[in-house]
Amino acid sequence: MPQTKTRQIVLRDAVAADFEFVRRVHHETMKGYVKDFFGSWDGDYQDQRFARTYRPEEARIILSGGREVGWFAQRDSADDIPLTELYVAPGSQNHGIGTQILRDLISEAQGKTKTVSLGVMKNNPARRLYEREGFRAVGENEYKIFMKWLGKEPRSKG
Repeated sequence: MPQTKTRQIVLRDAVAADFEFVRRVHHETMKGYVKDFFGSWDGDYQDQRFARTYRPEEARIILSGGREVGWFAQRDSADDIPLTELYVAPGSQNHGIGTQILRDLISEAQGKTKTVSLGVMKNNPARRLYEREGFRAVGENEYKIFMKWLGKEPRSKG
């Protein structure tokens, strides 16, 4: 199994008291991409939108070294596990945390004979992580690329 640069991560279910943390991490990670794509960031609008769409019952908090470093949300359906959100706080990125979350989710999907799907903003470099882990584009709209992990693909050794 390939080693990652991360310390051991621990997951816990989100609770109502996590709202400010998950909102802050979402905004910290997405603000630059939204500004680049749309030309501005309307904090009030983003706060309202987040409050409408955040589903704590689907969210898990990611802890590393005893600190909250991110969160993700997933749903489950008969044949797919949609990863609806994945955010690692900027200061904790590039330490293998997102990779580990993806690999654990893929392992879960393999055990259930399911696919994993997600959407990523077109200008978000996380797309490279998803492609490296075997996700492939299956569609797009004006802002996002929709990707799916369909099963383990051999990695090139080059």
